[in-house]
Amino acid sequence: MARQDRNFVVLGNGLKKHSGKNLDEFEFITVWKLSENKIIRELKNGRIKSALTIAALFEGYLSSSDLS
Repeated sequence: MARQDRNFVVLGNGLKKHSGKNLDEFEFITVWKLSENKIIRELKNGRIKSALTIAALFEGYLSSSDLS
């Protein structure tokens, strides 16, 4: 049977930094703090390529923004 990877994208607003992580051995979490302008630049220049990430950004963060 082929291996299936699962990805989860979580957008958070108003979060506070918490020290330490309690991850399982197979978990890898990358946290980025980006302004709306930086996200738009990264989308336009093609640096953000993951369809899952782009869909989450549009749905949760950029749906009311002007991307032109």
